[in-house]
Amino acid sequence: MGDEKTISTLQITNLQGQTVYSSINKVSQSMEIDISSFSVGIYTVLLLDSEGMLSTRKLVVVE
Repeated sequence: MGDEKTISTLQITNLQGQTVYSSINKVSQSMEIDISSFSVGIYTVLLLDSEGMLSTRKLVVVE
C-alpha cells in the first residue's frame, strides 16, 4: 500500500474531446464518481498524481 499514489486531478472526456467530468485539487487515494448521467459510450480518464505523473485509462459505459 505504500506505493499507492495520491490523485490530485481527474478529468473524463468523451470521444469528441469534450470534458464531461473534472475534479481538480481533490487530493485523495481513491475517488467515487457518479456516472449515471453519462451516455453509453467510451470515455478517456486522465489522472494526474501528486508527483506530476499522468495516467490515461479507458472507461466504457454500457446500459
